[in-house]
Amino acid sequence: MNNTSPRTIFLPSSGGYSTSRIVPESINRRRFPFRQYSIDEDGGLVCRSRNVSREARSRPYGAGVVPTRDLPPRSRTPVPSQSHAHPSESATAARTLNSIIPAIVQNPEAFRESIPTICAKHNINPTILESLVQNLESAQLVGNPPKDTDIPQAPDQPPVTSLKVPVLDPLFSPVIVPYKQERPFASGSPGTTAWYTSSSYDDIRTPSPGLDPKVGDLYVHTNRAADRHEIWLFDMSRSWKRVTDVAKVYHPVIADRVLSIRVNGTPSWITAASYMTIRGRKEKAKAAE
Repeated sequence: MNNTSPRTIFLPSSGGYSTSRIVPESINRRRFPFRQYSIDEDGGLVCRSRNVSREARSRPYGAGVVPTRDLPPRSRTPVPSQSHAHPSESATAARTLNSIIPAIVQNPEAFRESIPTICAKHNINPTILESLVQNLESAQLVGNPPKDTDIPQAPDQPPVTSLKVPVLDPLFSPVIVPYKQERPFASGSPGTTAWYTSSSYDDIRTPSPGLDPKVGDLYVHTNRAADRHEIWLFDMSRSWKRVTDVAKVYHPVIADRVLSIRVNGTPSWITAASYMTIRGRKEKAKAAE
């Protein structure tokens, strides 16, 4: 882009005095080469690589660019305690456990020997299978497999054999596969909300004993049949304590954090001020109804 800038020159005169005249002078100015720069994920200005393809240069500003400066690598490997399992994976594991219950009932010792192979094949935590065997033992099913019974028929007809289906304790379903989730506190505050999630069509007495919780962790079980959530808190006594969203529950370690439960059952440790704001809104909405 060519712009002009004034320049003053002096001309001689016959009277010994000099006169001046302003003459425009051409100045070459260049636009900011915005196509050579982009914004990275942290909002910084980075230079694009010169060997970017024509397709990449034709993309909208700031999209799909490769910075030339060396950026520190971002860790993508999840921490084992922070790994998040998808609900579909949990459902698949639950079906797998449901299919191997008869093998546990028939021969528990042989099943214990095959636990490493089963865990490697189906990607299941060994502690969950051990917990499953313990639950079946407590239900008095292991070592006492159900026997076939003959249903009386008419004298001229052969008896019909019916297999007794094991009936487990409805308050503790062994096919529940909890998975852990974590979410950092809002506004960059230090700390996270960590909770285990499970679901079934009945209630449970207590969370699974095969977990490795920390103080302040939560456990949310969803009863799909009753459409309700059961919540436990791992407190300072290192045991699960049943809590509700009606009472004001403080974090056992971080004093300024209060438990808040969303409609979908997702827990969150929020500040006491936020808790009072949310509670006031709920009370106003209830009064308006």
